Amino acid sequence: MATFEGHPAHIDAKTWGVMVEGEGFEAVQPGDTVHVKSKGGKTWDATVSVVLELTPWGARCKTRIGTAATTTATPAPATAPAPASVP
Repeated sequence: MATFEGHPAHIDAKTWGVMVEGEGFEAVQPGDTVHVKSKGGKTWDATVSVVLELTPWGARCKTRIGTAATTTATPAPATAPAPASVP
């Protein structure tokens, strides 16, 4: 199984998938991993479940999320837990 780069793309009016672009996108197959990056900077890995369409500029795919989305922004500082209540 291979790993590809991609970005979120509409599959239909209500559903999102991934557009796999770059060198070798024609080889994408179900079961391959796509490292997805949104315009907002969030990144996550997804697994291709179906290759819906091959176009001259990329492969539009239906995916399953592999891991939770992460962001490249600096995380907010941790806050202290709330004090315990006194009976």
